[in-house]
Amino acid sequence: MNMPNNPNNLMMQFNQFMQQMRGQDPNAMLNQLLQSGRVSQQQLNEAHKIAKNLESQLGGFKNNFMK
Repeated sequence: MNMPNNPNNLMMQFNQFMQQMRGQDPNAMLNQLLQSGRVSQQQLNEAHKIAKNLESQLGGFKNNFMK
């Protein structure tokens, strides 16, 4: 994935992503990726660990600024 240098570009790309995902079932999408072989269970497990770690880091960030 190409990471933008400009925070405004990042927000614009995130908003586009959110619009594309609206109405989609993420679990169904993940199951389809697993069944097609495009993603292995091991890859999915690793991505889940990374997401949980990021979630905890962002939660701390949020708590520092949302007092």
